[in-house]
Amino acid sequence: TEAGEDIWVKELPDGPLFGGQWALPQIRMPAAWEDKTTADLVVAVVDSGIRAHPDLVPNLVPGYDFQQRDDDPTDTNPNFSHGTQVASVVGAAGNNATGVAGVLWQVRVMPVRAFDAAGFGTSFAIANAIRYAAGLPNSSGGEPAEAARVINLSFAANEPTASEEAACVDARNAGAILVAAAGNQGRTQSYYPGAYPSVLAVAATDRAGGVTDYSNAGPWIDLAAPGGTFGDGVRTCGVDRNGQFIYVAVNGTSFAAPHVAGVAALLLCLRDEAPETIEQLLRETARDIGAPGRDDRAGFGLLDAGAAVTALLERPVPVLFRFEEVYVRLRHWPSGAPALEAATSEITTFDFSFLDVAPGEYVLEAGTDRNFDGVLDGPGEVYGRWSDENGEVLTVVPGARTDLDFVIAPK
Repeated sequence: TEAGEDIWVKELPDGPLFGGQWALPQIRMPAAWEDKTTADLVVAVVDSGIRAHPDLVPNLVPGYDFQQRDDDPTDTNPNFSHGTQVASVVGAAGNNATGVAGVLWQVRVMPVRAFDAAGFGTSFAIANAIRYAAGLPNSSGGEPAEAARVINLSFAANEPTASEEAACVDARNAGAILVAAAGNQGRTQSYYPGAYPSVLAVAATDRAGGVTDYSNAGPWIDLAAPGGTFGDGVRTCGVDRNGQFIYVAVNGTSFAAPHVAGVAALLLCLRDEAPETIEQLLRETARDIGAPGRDDRAGFGLLDAGAAVTALLERPVPVLFRFEEVYVRLRHWPSGAPALEAATSEITTFDFSFLDVAPGEYVLEAGTDRNFDGVLDGPGEVYGRWSDENGEVLTVVPGARTDLDFVIAPK
């Protein structure tokens, strides 16, 4: 420059089709990439299965097929690659001189097939796919090597079901962020799973940044993200009628949702926060579009990855005050119902015990309640969950009396 300052520009993906990926600049993804392009966690795509597209293969991890009931969650319809397209929005490999780039260039994408070759899925299959993705008990009798921290649900139906809603609640209580498509009917009624309170519902925007006419609307909409229109769609990995791997422009709220899922995963990787903290951050940093303030078409606004990353990194890391009490809660898993409570502080060296705990499965959470609202994860409050190499679920087996003794180690 004339003044002689150094200018640093973050490297952009070198895929030949990146220049046509208008969706990523629309959500200010390049600004977010200045801090991180990868997420060392699992994002599950509950969908029609995923094909081994070369631009996705480096990021795929094993999953499960709830249609065929086996360990091969590959899309079996040669003319249908919905799951592959959705997954590529989240995690098509970047800087590999090939095709497109996902929101995340490196991430572990778990395919969980809930829909058959015709695109039909039962509530039973969907609910169990969600539970599997979250590492919860399910009809497969197994579980993934690592539970998903984010679960993408790019489908919508106009009737809720008790089994699906329960699965979403349980997955959310287990620590997953669930993101769903608003649906493409252009209606104002509720569509599910997006309308469940435990799920983020995402409307679609066009290239100009306005909400599309086909996108469903209502008070249950949380955010908007690029979904495209006919002739000006979102670029994804696909498969043609001959089974050849291609790149295809598509449109629909199905492709808006994975933009949000990918950004949520990026935020979790930058700072391991509670799901509600990440969800609220996405809402607070969204760019207002349409009617001023929150509205039924765009929710809180257009996803802004750059603003979300900046806001997250600027948040002060909470620390304990001297002699401040920490409240400890043992909750039943997966219901989240309270079981036992205790309190500890620096005076007692942060140690505590639960005596004679009944057999069962639990999660153990600890935090402060500085605003006295009964919640441990409000602004400025310290919050965390116990975990080990096997995850966050603590199992107490039947038999002899079980006492649980712990010491909190403040950072």
